[in-house]
Amino acid sequence: SMRIRLWSLAAAFATLALLSAGCGAKSTKLPVSGMIMWKGKPLETGMIKFVPKGGATKTEAVAVITQGKYAVPKENGLDPGPYTIFISSPDPKSQQGPPDAAPGERGGYPAVERIPAKYNTKGEVSVEVKSGDKNEFPFTIE
Repeated sequence: SMRIRLWSLAAAFATLALLSAGCGAKSTKLPVSGMIMWKGKPLETGMIKFVPKGGATKTEAVAVITQGKYAVPKENGLDPGPYTIFISSPDPKSQQGPPDAAPGERGGYPAVERIPAKYNTKGEVSVEVKSGDKNEFPFTIE
């Protein structure tokens, strides 16, 4: 009957979905980590983003930088391939506004980016994520 055919079709799709979701399949995602130095010291806070370069891969990751260190765990990891790096660290002092601002008007100023444009808006820095590699990417920013 029609109902049985539809049901078995739905069951087949469900099975397929489970298989493609990686039930027992080996994930190609890799953890990445590193240390970011800024002006000779670990960058205390910030964000790092890995964006696939030229559409070579589909995975993308963002990690928080704390005391210079960042890490992307395997479950949120990156497929092997080239990635453009974007590092951002707004200057916490810049949000206070000018010292002569009226009381109550000192918060909420847009934060000033401290990291040079080549590491973010220009997208000039890239790395290669490789399988069988540690994939540790340190950066030293002046």
